[in-house]
Amino acid sequence: KKVWNPGRPAMMDVGAIAGLPKRVSRQRRRDRVGRRKVNDQEQAEQQQQQQQQQRQQEEQAAAEKEETKRKGTGGEGEKTTKKSKLSSDKSMVTSAEALDAPERRHDGQQSGNGDDDDDHGHDGGDDDVKSRPVQYEYLDHTADIQLHSWGNSMSEALEQVVIAMFGYMTELDTVDIDRSRTFTIEAKGHDMHSLLFAVLDEFLFHFSTEDTIVRDVRVTDCDLHSFKVTARGFGERFDLAKHPQGTEIKAITYSNMQVHTDKKTGRVDIYVIVDI
Repeated sequence: KKVWNPGRPAMMDVGAIAGLPKRVSRQRRRDRVGRRKVNDQEQAEQQQQQQQQQRQQEEQAAAEKEETKRKGTGGEGEKTTKKSKLSSDKSMVTSAEALDAPERRHDGQQSGNGDDDDDHGHDGGDDDVKSRPVQYEYLDHTADIQLHSWGNSMSEALEQVVIAMFGYMTELDTVDIDRSRTFTIEAKGHDMHSLLFAVLDEFLFHFSTEDTIVRDVRVTDCDLHSFKVTARGFGERFDLAKHPQGTEIKAITYSNMQVHTDKKTGRVDIYVIVDI
């Protein structure tokens, strides 16, 4: 800093007045500038090293991803789950011998109107063992499994979803028909969802108490006005020595339960999540 000395016409240096040499202050300034340059260089070198490490990591990750992709391409298609195998391997499921099966009503038709009809055309004879297509599939769901069945009527879709439930617990082509094990269930609900729940729950309860594994199901009465269903189950006693053990179904759930009916085609789709 400069101060004005009234006795002289020029400005004077404060350091000179205080007796401090200018060389010392200038040297300190040089030292500070030098240290600042060194710090800047160190920071620049650290940034370069970090960028180089990041590029190496990215290149290594890309190489690993490419290697995994090449390996996955060769083995793709070999991994099949039990659920898809059960649905694809069984192209046809032999139905039960519906002995003395009563005539069946159209969906929603109330009893006593005299216009009965059989959706599957069964004549009830002793040799009436027909093959029916598999109209269900298993959809993955978190910690559970979703059953999806379809049919040309509500009765057919209900039959298929019950068969799908038992098909998940064992291989149905190993199940024979024991006429002494044929049974009938009656289910009732206050709407379509509660009726669907009741039908599946009745069959699951019968399996738990009577050890009867079901191969085929026939809905003999389906009244959608009062939400009542009567159905017959055909199968035999469950035997681990004969029937491969699949995954046990513990309970039926209302979670994301869906029943869709196409008004134009009459097709019915049912979706049910079961607890395993």
